[in-house]
Amino acid sequence: MPSAQNNFLTKRLSVWTQQENRWIDISLWDRNNVRPVLDDRLAGRMCFGGIDLSAISDLTIWAMLFPDEADKDLVDILIRVWCPEARLTDTRNKFREQYQSWKKQGYLLTTQGDAIDYDFIRAQIVADSLKFNISSISVDRLFQGYEFSQKLEGE
Repeated sequence: MPSAQNNFLTKRLSVWTQQENRWIDISLWDRNNVRPVLDDRLAGRMCFGGIDLSAISDLTIWAMLFPDEADKDLVDILIRVWCPEARLTDTRNKFREQYQSWKKQGYLLTTQGDAIDYDFIRAQIVADSLKFNISSISVDRLFQGYEFSQKLEGE
């Protein structure tokens, strides 16, 4: 039972985990990782986008889901993740070492300053719209999401 796995690991095997509950069993996740997701291989393909905005201490996520035209059971997912540059060295950020590592590996992007730069994020989405065939974008309405989506639509 994936939801009980972390409790078992920590309480019975003394194995430290970072999350209280597991949503997807890692073996299931690994079995479904069947091919690399590369920007160039996805160019021109239809996709559906979703943006979860943040402000200062959280992550901003831009996700694009690309249904496979040949195999309806496959979906390629391309995700871009940002945080403010200042979060990489903020001593109040308990994840700063992970953030620094993810940035070095190219998994985490940053915007200048101590708050997310929404103009920078919109520019990336516009650039992606020129590369991919974005059918629709869902925007989280928190953190000025309505204003963000209005400006994005204009761009």
